[in-house]
Amino acid sequence: MNPAAPVCGAEQNPNLASFERLYGRRLRMPLRLNFELQTKLAMFRRLVRLIPPLPAGSRVLDLGFGHGFMLFWFPRHCELGGVDLTPTAVEHISGAAMRRGYLRSRFECLNLDREPLPWDAASVDVLICSHLLEHVADDRRLLAEIRRVLKPGGRLILMVPIHETDQNANPLHVHRYTEDALKKLLFEYDLR
Repeated sequence: MNPAAPVCGAEQNPNLASFERLYGRRLRMPLRLNFELQTKLAMFRRLVRLIPPLPAGSRVLDLGFGHGFMLFWFPRHCELGGVDLTPTAVEHISGAAMRRGYLRSRFECLNLDREPLPWDAASVDVLICSHLLEHVADDRRLLAEIRRVLKPGGRLILMVPIHETDQNANPLHVHRYTEDALKKLLFEYDLR
């Protein structure tokens, strides 16, 4: 008998079924064959190298972690956390963090369109938001939540597609950003 899937507030999100199918398929695909993911990881590696070494107990939070590959770039002395829309992703990353030797981790299934981040104010040292912001209906509310949970001096690694057109846009994207519009939005929330 299979254990029950984690219950979360994501059931109300219309994209849940699409992302569940996507994660189920991608979790079985070897990384070397997933060129989109390889490109995102290469960009992420360049950004994470700019972060000074993190002391023991630093909290790293990933919003929309999917496979979780980005979280595992951080040392085992960090506390990992994150939220994702799909129970499949939460179950996968929880087990992977334990197998990789992370002593503390907290992963939750959450609908970021409706629910606040379940972390205290000023409690996160590094927050990753990779290719998620464009999927959230109220991107301003999410940016306010990011600002709330980031510690003063905390680092935000934010990656979004820039300059999508009608021809190349993902149909699940709710927002499209230009570089200038995104900079202005981040400035409003003191997330530059």
